[in-house]
Amino acid sequence: MLGDKALELIKQLQRCDYLNPIQDEVMKQVFEEMKVLFEENQVDVNASRGGDSQYHSAIQLRHAVLLRNRRCVLAYLFNRLQMIRDIRWGFGAILPPDVRSCLSESEV
Repeated sequence: MLGDKALELIKQLQRCDYLNPIQDEVMKQVFEEMKVLFEENQVDVNASRGGDSQYHSAIQLRHAVLLRNRRCVLAYLFNRLQMIRDIRWGFGAILPPDVRSCLSESEV
């Protein structure tokens, strides 16, 4: 279904108050879905340039899903960064190993 993986990221944030390992695989699936939706939209936009409006609804739906996926990924990353900031304020510069294991390479 459209946008399910992006919604899964948000639900994962709501389920727990602590920092979980970053969901790389789910994010890759969301990005792959976005790539496919964008390519389908490009094909339909090119087909509808001749004045054919039968693709208009499909293009709008895919565009709305693209925007929703982007919004969900950005919300996931923003909330994760907020958690990391709060943890840094609490622990200081040196993080415990269990917290450090939940961070990605770029977050460390």
